[in-house]
Amino acid sequence: MSNNKLNITVLCASLSLVTTSALAQVERFPGLIDKQVPDVSVPDSYSLDKEPSKPLEDSPVLERIKDANKVLATLNSVSFEGNMVIGDARLQEIAQRYIGKKFTNGDLAELKFDIKKAFYDRGYILVRVVTKPQNFASGNLTVSIYEAKVGDVVIPATGAIKSWLAKRIAARVKAGDIVVESVLESMISDVNDLSGIDASVNLRPGKAFSTTDLNLVVNEANEDINSISIDNYGSELTGEIVTSAHLEKSNLFNFGEKLNLDVQVSEDDLWSVGAGAVTPIGISNIKLETSYIHSENQIGGRLEGLNASGETDAYKVAFSSKLLNTRKHQTVVRFGYEDRTHESFLSDIRDTKDNLRKLFAEASYLFRGFSSVFYATAKLSKGLDIFGASEQGDITASRLAGDPEAWIFEPTILINSRPFSDNGTIKAIFRGQVASNTLLSSDLFTVGGYGNIRGFNVAQEAAEAGYSFNIEYNHVIPTPLDKIEFKAGPFIDGGAIYNRVRGTLQDSHFYSAGIGVEARAKVVPVGDTVVRFDWAHPIGNYRSNQVSSDTIYLRLKQEF
Repeated sequence: MSNNKLNITVLCASLSLVTTSALAQVERFPGLIDKQVPDVSVPDSYSLDKEPSKPLEDSPVLERIKDANKVLATLNSVSFEGNMVIGDARLQEIAQRYIGKKFTNGDLAELKFDIKKAFYDRGYILVRVVTKPQNFASGNLTVSIYEAKVGDVVIPATGAIKSWLAKRIAARVKAGDIVVESVLESMISDVNDLSGIDASVNLRPGKAFSTTDLNLVVNEANEDINSISIDNYGSELTGEIVTSAHLEKSNLFNFGEKLNLDVQVSEDDLWSVGAGAVTPIGISNIKLETSYIHSENQIGGRLEGLNASGETDAYKVAFSSKLLNTRKHQTVVRFGYEDRTHESFLSDIRDTKDNLRKLFAEASYLFRGFSSVFYATAKLSKGLDIFGASEQGDITASRLAGDPEAWIFEPTILINSRPFSDNGTIKAIFRGQVASNTLLSSDLFTVGGYGNIRGFNVAQEAAEAGYSFNIEYNHVIPTPLDKIEFKAGPFIDGGAIYNRVRGTLQDSHFYSAGIGVEARAKVVPVGDTVVRFDWAHPIGNYRSNQVSSDTIYLRLKQEF
């Protein structure tokens, strides 16, 4: 038997009637036909469907005073005391416009406002600006600045979360620190991000002068959204009709953890079971993320005669931390390890096996504006020669030239915007991948299928490098029934791939357009019922004979 999986000469010799396109797809089965397209979304608290969070302290307001025009003196100089975080040079710039002029009560109020606003804009939200009783006859003014410091951090025991854990997560704010909005917001968000927890803070004058006590209020919250769905998003080779169940449970052990279970079964012979857990480890806001998925498929449809099947086992473990976690900005870093095994079989005899062991690093940034959300993430992974990993040139590998230790870079960008009104939302997603070398099949970048490029088969093509984009507009259409939300709008999907191995692609560029319609209603009391319809039409000419002129997608989902 030939060992060249790229040319798949065994299949060509034994099944000469099978098309070139079909053979190309068979080559890519290990780890691709059941490859999950990551759902790109933002945390619920940053959604445009929710009002932006209010600041912890409102912006300073210019004080209205009596006798605003009363002249106090001709101002010759201004000196400052107590300022630590903003230097004299910047404060003198603020005061400069008053120097050498007749200084009134109104000017004094404006000067104090300007100084307080300068501190506020830099995140120092609890600053007092005071002019102590003094003689203005000399024209010299002394301004006292009190930069509020953290007093006591109080976290009452409520039973919603283990008290010691809440204190450790809130440890980024320490007694004696100057109160900084971004640090304070991040601390509150860190606690609030614990699954099944709702957190807020009350600011109160501290016991010591110029201190502020923080009273953290922690309550339980029902955040779990379970669902059962049925759709036709699957591959025609493993069953287009797919039934899925997603179950999650938060804060079961009062640890702020989240557990999830996902099951998928197609109308034919594809099934998968996945489980995961995200839990804080008690060091700052660091979380441990673990997941496992097992899937099996039997290739059917036009390739049923091959008697081909596949299996995947994938483990992942990672540590993540939110370096910045405010109401407008969120920065996350993640470091982890993944262990994947992908096998393909012909007539129940193993044909290929990819063992991949990888380290990865990932960083993301999220910005929430008044009517827009921007999210970007970048993942860099590197294969390792450990724990029985495949080696380049391994005769059992899915691609003989594939390098299990290649570097892979995967960027993702999401933009949500409401430029016209609250009823219309533009959503744009960009995904990409580049690799340092030829890859094994299970590492290839795929295009095609729902959630990727609609109007094309799942994993229509695959290559080392590529990109895909989805741009859609959804407009909420008013209905006479308050309990029904109806939205619809057009979309454009597209992408391209670039393979290092010549002659393995039939098509390299893909574009489609269509319309999506979604209805959400409270049909049953346990949760929303969602019906989604999409019509997709490929744009352009394609060499593959597996590109349909039109594709209809349907999904029915019940949340509870």
